[in-house]
Formats: sequence, structure tokens, C-alpha cells
Amino acid sequence: MVVACVRSEVLHEVNRVGPEISRDVDDFGVRVNWNVTIENENQPILRIVEAKINASEIESDEEPTHPEEIWVKYFPRSAFGRKFKQYILDNAMFKPRNIVNMLTLARDLRPDDHSISFSSIDQVQLEFSKRTWREIEEELSGEYSSDEVAAIKSTLIGFASEFDIPKLQKRIDHLSKFDPNVHSFSSKYKAFDMITSLYRVGAIGNLYFVGSAKKEIRFGWIFRDNYDPLYDKKFMVHESLRKFLQLSFRAEGKK
Repeated sequence: MVVACVRSEVLHEVNRVGPEISRDVDDFGVRVNWNVTIENENQPILRIVEAKINASEIESDEEPTHPEEIWVKYFPRSAFGRKFKQYILDNAMFKPRNIVNMLTLARDLRPDDHSISFSSIDQVQLEFSKRTWREIEEELSGEYSSDEVAAIKSTLIGFASEFDIPKLQKRIDHLSKFDPNVHSFSSKYKAFDMITSLYRVGAIGNLYFVGSAKKEIRFGWIFRDNYDPLYDKKFMVHESLRKFLQLSFRAEGKK
């Protein structure tokens, strides 16, 4: 018997090849949802963190802390204006590996401390952002050459946190005049292609407004099961990547 674990966004791409794979997954697969609730306080992915801490406590001959008390005992209450649970979920793209990565970096910064402080979380932002971008590059390398991946990075670094297709195309056209990698990339691909790929790997998501007054904000991310980008809307770079890409954390138009 062979058991495989496959991310839902990967299945979405594979299923476009034909219906046979989709039927097998529906018949024999078990779907594991990390974001099954609206309330961030109750996300299943957070139970992994709690279970790991309890296991470490037991291993150290300590009484296991009640799950609800773990977040008070070992972590800051908030980070960058959000409850800490919400912050790590937002930054980790709902990926267990990313959560472990961030918390491990913060823990290793002060290994003798018995809890993780906001100061530690703040100090590892750049390194976490670098590692997250490295994973994005690895996923892009399945579609592009190393020079083309470098061109995508050059296009994004120092660009804008929010943009639409025309704005990104203008950026590509400008850089192609003096960046050889971007010049070569632009001869084969357009902004549409770059956006499609970046959305697929979770590096960017949609940002748009709805309602009669267009004041209700909506976001679309592949890791929240919004598999198809809305090309006529704005896109935004995921916040976990902005530190490395030297992008603003403020919304456009705000100072």
C-alpha cells in the first residue's frame, strides 16, 4: 500500500490534466483542512503547536499546560497589531512548516528563555522572509529556469506591495532595458504569466472591494482555496515576503 500526502493547490493543478485523477482522489482520498473555520482562534493547525509543546513538557517531566493556557504562557499576546495566533497564521500561509520555521527561529534566538517574546519574533522577520522566499523560488523552479526565477525576483524587489497587471507589465518593460535576466524573461513571458505563477505558489493574492460603496475589502489566496486569480483586480504580495523583497507593509495611499 502506498500513502501520499499532496497539497490541495497541487491537486488543483494536476486535476486540470484530466478527470481520472480527480475521481481517484474523490473516491479514496481524505481531505485535511487547515483553515476550516473562520475564527483564527480555532484553526486546526494551531492544535499541532499545542500538541508539540505538551509533548515537550511531558518529556521534561513537567505537567502539560492546558491548550488554552499555552498561548498565554509561551507566546506574546499580540504582534504587529494582531492577536498572536492570527499573526502567525497570516504569515505562515496556513502551512505547518512555515509556522514551525518562524517559531524555531524565534526560539533559537534566545534558547535559554522559557517563552518566545515579541522582540524575538520581530528580530527574526528578515530571516523568516528569506526562507519563505527560498521556498517560493523552489516552487517556481519547476516552471522556470534559474535565470527566469532571478528575473521574477528582480521584478518584485523594491517594486510595490500592491499592483495590477498593467503596472507590473510597465515594471517588466522598464527593467528589461538594463537587466539581462528580465530582458530575456520579457521575450517569452508577460505580466499575466508572472502573476499566474506567483498566485499559484501563494506569493501573491487578490485584493479588491465589494458592496454598493466598494468599501468591503476582500482577499483571495490559493491557500484559502481561491484557486483562480481575478486578473482584473489588484494583487498584493504576501506579507511574509515583504521584508526580504523590501516592500512596504502599509496599504497604498496611507502614510
